[in-house]
Amino acid sequence: TNSPPVPSAEDLDHFRADPLRALPRLFEPYGDPFCVPSQAGPMILTADPATCEQIMKRHLDRGPLHRRTEPAQGPGITIQSGEEWRRTRAMISPLFTHRHLKALSDLVAEGASRAIDRLSAYAGTGETVDLMAFMPSVTMGVLMHAMFSDSLRPGEMEAMIADYAHISRWKGGLIRTAFQPPGAPV
Repeated sequence: TNSPPVPSAEDLDHFRADPLRALPRLFEPYGDPFCVPSQAGPMILTADPATCEQIMKRHLDRGPLHRRTEPAQGPGITIQSGEEWRRTRAMISPLFTHRHLKALSDLVAEGASRAIDRLSAYAGTGETVDLMAFMPSVTMGVLMHAMFSDSLRPGEMEAMIADYAHISRWKGGLIRTAFQPPGAPV
């Protein structure tokens, strides 16, 4: 089979500087999939739903990018491959049935309703609301309730959000280093 095309050096620089913004623009000239040389080895990128479905269902190998982020996220299902992944996927699949997802969507709707009520208290006051601080508490509250049928006290919520933000920045940094060209210092 033919290897997927590799973008020009200029396009790769744009991709490495801002992958999420550059990615959609790269599929047009290079097609789907295309290849990005990286510290982690060649990475094949696709947005084709059928290919994504095949990867998610058959899960041949997550690849070097996912393994690179293991220090920040642990050896969970996003890192696992082969039989270990199949066992974990079979174990959690019942959580993604229509019944469970309906219950989860109800929790999200309740959390959104509570958030609207909290924000409504500011209406007409002229007070500024920091949505960058507000929204993570809404999201984390729904997640905690969905995962543990419990909620956190306000101080615990801020600590969990700060910890999650720290881990997310670490993981993002690990991912960004992987996109650097082979041999580049990271």
